[in-house]
Amino acid sequence: MGKRSYLCKHEVSLRNRLLWIDAFRYKIDEGVTLSVPGTALVVQERYEPAHFERSLRDMIRERHVARIILNSGQDLALAYACYPEYPLLYIQHAGSIGLVEGAMVDPKEKMVTDRIAALLDYLEQDPERARRELETFSQEADGDFIVTLISPASGRALIANDPLGRLQLFYCATPNSFSIAREMKFLAAWTAQPQIDRHALADSLVFGWPLGDATLLNDVKRLPVASSVFLDWQRHVTDIRQYYLWNFESMEQPVASRPQLLEELTGAFVERCARQIRWAGTRPIVVSVSGGLDSRTVAAGYSAAHASYRAATYLDSDSEAARDAAVAEQVAKALSVPWELHRLNPSSILDDVRLVEMRDGCNYIGVSFFLHYLDNLAQRYGHHACQISGEMGQWLFLDMRGPSTVRTLQEFVASRLSNAIWPLEWVAKLLRLTTGDLTDRLHGQFERYPEISMRYRNIHFMLMERKLRYSLEGEERDRSVLWSMTPRGSPSFFANVMSVPAALKAHHQFYADFLRKLNPRMVEIPYADWNAPIGSLKARARSYVQGMFPRFPRFAKVAIKSWLLSGYRDMPVSGRWKSEFDVLIETDYVREIFDKTLLEQIRQGGSTRFQFQTLMTMIMYVAKVGGYDLSELAHASQTLAAR
Repeated sequence: MGKRSYLCKHEVSLRNRLLWIDAFRYKIDEGVTLSVPGTALVVQERYEPAHFERSLRDMIRERHVARIILNSGQDLALAYACYPEYPLLYIQHAGSIGLVEGAMVDPKEKMVTDRIAALLDYLEQDPERARRELETFSQEADGDFIVTLISPASGRALIANDPLGRLQLFYCATPNSFSIAREMKFLAAWTAQPQIDRHALADSLVFGWPLGDATLLNDVKRLPVASSVFLDWQRHVTDIRQYYLWNFESMEQPVASRPQLLEELTGAFVERCARQIRWAGTRPIVVSVSGGLDSRTVAAGYSAAHASYRAATYLDSDSEAARDAAVAEQVAKALSVPWELHRLNPSSILDDVRLVEMRDGCNYIGVSFFLHYLDNLAQRYGHHACQISGEMGQWLFLDMRGPSTVRTLQEFVASRLSNAIWPLEWVAKLLRLTTGDLTDRLHGQFERYPEISMRYRNIHFMLMERKLRYSLEGEERDRSVLWSMTPRGSPSFFANVMSVPAALKAHHQFYADFLRKLNPRMVEIPYADWNAPIGSLKARARSYVQGMFPRFPRFAKVAIKSWLLSGYRDMPVSGRWKSEFDVLIETDYVREIFDKTLLEQIRQGGSTRFQFQTLMTMIMYVAKVGGYDLSELAHASQTLAAR
């Protein structure tokens, strides 16, 4: 009924108006930036096939193979580009095509192929039923995935992501076309003249990411979580809807027995780990372990599920993570798991460029050193390895409600802005926008949250905006090298934990109880950030202060952080970044977007390293969109520094 393939030639029987083009490969030089693997689809009447092919090339990097599936020039183009080990299930059925990208760890593959074949039949005969069935299937399945269904005979397509949208999709809709892809760079190439969205850029400077469905590019949007897309190119229909809406206020359920709840949650967590282990099959499993609580929880879950895996930890060149490494070794020893330490070289301008090119400005350059760790894992275990992370971590187990004193939307906006990376007023001047315009935008975004109470809207912001953006962007970066997943990313487990009343999660006690139930040894090992076991009095005191942290004024937060996080320090901005900065602020598009006078003031000092790196990431991406070749940055900055 269905046929599976990992990047091999298929014989496909389609209508004459659609042309099958065999797989093609591009010779890629070693060391070229990697891109996120995945699919690209375009619906447009009488488009230029050669332009689709050129746009696809922007998704192809080292070791990638690209396959054009459909490219007639009439109405539909479909392709994917990925490294050979990337999980992609290809199904052909009665002239129709199904793609399952990512890891659908439950149900099993045979059931998936049968279900996809049935959905393809529905798509041709009854598209609304096909859509409802696909949405139900996506909501019930477990894993990180995108499903794409194409019926060339009927001129229809369906796309759905998982309930947490853990594989990102970006789209561009115009009156004449619709394009959707895993990579913003494909859409930038397809639209030919990409422009920066200043409001989304402002979001990124204030919060660290664009809010809602915005991206750094005008007219390019991020597909919301738990969404389906229906396309009928013969009738010129495009429709996007969410099949599930996360409401953290209404999903809370009363708890009759705390011990029973912990028993059920730990059992569900171990089962999620077991499903991922079964899905991985013969792939090597590497659990990245740090000194934090999240990674040890995942390691303990995998051990409880009887996984054969290795634990790995990185140590940066400045040894800022030295305490983490020491604690990680204790965790691995307590679990009787082989452990290895990866000592990383200092990051360079080339690493910064590689990260910005790879993630289109969505990962800030302060973590470019992490690429060395991913490269080490790929060299050690192969690109078919699975990296298991602690992402989507402890915030699920903490009381993330906002202060009870915040009761109105205006107060909520003010409370979020009190934690801004760069002050909103300064960002407005830098981008030549008005403070009122940016504030109105924030009101509009936060007003769309489904929760009524501002306290619960804070949970929505912290999880569905901040945590999903940071966690997903980190995982998407990792997937550019090897497959990465986390048991906390399971939508059903996510829902189980978030149904626990937030009041029960105060001060890390619920998390400590969960971890103790999972493996008591994990609670006895110090939490590296606090230099104390999570169940100790010292940890409780620090957890209490951390819970109060958002209420403190900004000037007090650095001092509190220095005490709260043992060894915390904000390193000075390096000369390397300043040299890059000096080159880029002279480029035409950067000068068009940013106020140069304010940029020159920043150059003189006064910002934290995190602030500067966030701004520098945005400047690099703006320069790239404006046509500047970032590969020239190293030479140009060295030349300027030598003057």
